[in-house]
Amino acid sequence: MVKPKIGLSMLYCLGESFKQMTEDLTKLPTPYVEIIDDGFHALSKQRVSTLNTIGKSYNLQYSVHAPFADINIASPSKPMLKTMLKRLEKSISCANALNAYIWVFHPGLKT
Repeated sequence: MVKPKIGLSMLYCLGESFKQMTEDLTKLPTPYVEIIDDGFHALSKQRVSTLNTIGKSYNLQYSVHAPFADINIASPSKPMLKTMLKRLEKSISCANALNAYIWVFHPGLKT
C-alpha cells in the first residue's frame, strides 16, 4: 500500500507578507509545501530564488497553486482573457523554476 505524502498549503498565511511566509517555511512539520502564487505571495524571479534557497536548506519540495483572484478563463473579453492567460503562463514558468512537482489550477465560482 502506498503511504500518502502529507503536505501543507501556505494559503493559511496569504494575508501575511512574503517575508513572514518564508520565515514560516523554516518551521513546518512537513517537507511538502504548496506555495500560493497570488496576493502578497505572487511569485517573481527574485522570490523564486529566495524560495529555492530556503527549499535547498530545509529539503522542501514545492507545489504551486495558480493565481485565483480575478482569474476567469471563461471571460468573454478577449483582452482580459489574454492578460489572464499571460499571468497563468508566468505562474507555470515560476513553478518550473521552483522544480515544483505539481502546478494546481482549478476553475473558480464563475469559470
